[in-house]
Amino acid sequence: GVADASVPDATVDVPDAATSAGFSLDLSREVSTHLQATLNRPQPPAPPVPSINPSADEVACTVRVDSGNLEIRYRDTEEWTPIPRNARVRIGDSVRFKDQGRASLVFPRGHVFRIKSKTELTLGNERVALQTGEGNFTYLPHFGTTFILETPFSYSAVLGTVFSVAVADGGETTVKVFE
Repeated sequence: GVADASVPDATVDVPDAATSAGFSLDLSREVSTHLQATLNRPQPPAPPVPSINPSADEVACTVRVDSGNLEIRYRDTEEWTPIPRNARVRIGDSVRFKDQGRASLVFPRGHVFRIKSKTELTLGNERVALQTGEGNFTYLPHFGTTFILETPFSYSAVLGTVFSVAVADGGETTVKVFE
């Protein structure tokens, strides 16, 4: 409930000509009613706050920046911001290098995706959607698990291997398997 919201001394003198006639205005009832209505009004939900420390069940990977300025766009925002070193990234977040740089994305099962300059991708649960750029991927085989790599023109289910992938600005994809 709401505590007593009455306003004990809310008498306001009205200036100028009204004052000379002896008028005054008592606002205690109006202020009290407005205050109660304001306190009882449902508040809108708080906007989502991006978390650099998500819960374990929503962590897509940990990002280690070797060089350059890697940026992140949290899944619930539209803005790109610098990513802290060794940040844990959530499922649905996107990362990118606008210019030069190198970073490693380390996934919970030990897989590593080393990305290079001018790369942009979105992270999922055992999944990467690479929009542009390139990187080398080491996927450790785990019984019953598959890692998905998506590009604008390809979809790969990886069972355990080492490969590189490059996506040109137009979406053309090149995959090289080493193991």
